Amino acid sequence: MSEPTLLDVRSATRRYRLPRTALLSPAPTLTAVNDVSLSLNPGECLGIVGESGSGKSTLARMIMGFERPDDGAVLFQGQDINAIDRSRLRRIRPRFQMVFQDPLGSLDPRRTVGWSVAEPLMVDPTLDAAARRRRAGEAMERVQMRAADMARFPHEFSGGQRQRIAIARAIAPRPALLIGDEPVASLDVSVQAQILNLLMDLREELNLAIVIIGHDLAVIASLCDRVMVMRNGSVVEQGPVGAILGSPQQAYTRALLAAAESPF
Repeated sequence: MSEPTLLDVRSATRRYRLPRTALLSPAPTLTAVNDVSLSLNPGECLGIVGESGSGKSTLARMIMGFERPDDGAVLFQGQDINAIDRSRLRRIRPRFQMVFQDPLGSLDPRRTVGWSVAEPLMVDPTLDAAARRRRAGEAMERVQMRAADMARFPHEFSGGQRQRIAIARAIAPRPALLIGDEPVASLDVSVQAQILNLLMDLREELNLAIVIIGHDLAVIASLCDRVMVMRNGSVVEQGPVGAILGSPQQAYTRALLAAAESPF
């Protein structure tokens, strides 16, 4: 029997209730993600693009289990992450990790970066403090930082270095899936290229599946196998990067390409 798809999102929908516009009227709702499906195999990279408010970050939060879909399901290695019990979710949770646009959001400014990188490992009962520190040091070196840097604090590093540390934190539990929500958007162009090259190397070394959320089509083209274009919570089109960016079928995708700084 073949192994289940690593990530399988099935007709996921997420709605938010908005403030009432009148005392006696029902509260309106906003559909942030509407009937979205996608799948991802080990080692694949999928780019999800769209303008602000298209629903891509909400979709990322549902994939991570931070938000529950109102309809549909999110399956990781065949398990519905919103239907399994807490103990089973805790066991598989290290297998999917996230890197945010602002690395300070995942690095505690009051703690050393070594503590932050090792913190996701604390849920593993097989690892003692020494083993956690050793794994954290290995993760730091994988992102081209020194293990000795673990004694320092986040404010002592540049933005690019902090993002490397945030990636080290994400890969320390040895995940199968990494979600990047605009992971290079806040960095200088030269540093963006370094982080993208790092992600490409990690993908190859670790057979890491990656989902990149963003609006920069140049980033998607350089890193991803497939691309999914979202607008107003729905999928406009999806397919191989070369086909979608080389010959888009939808006017919205063509508009995104026209607005991009880099040609494809």
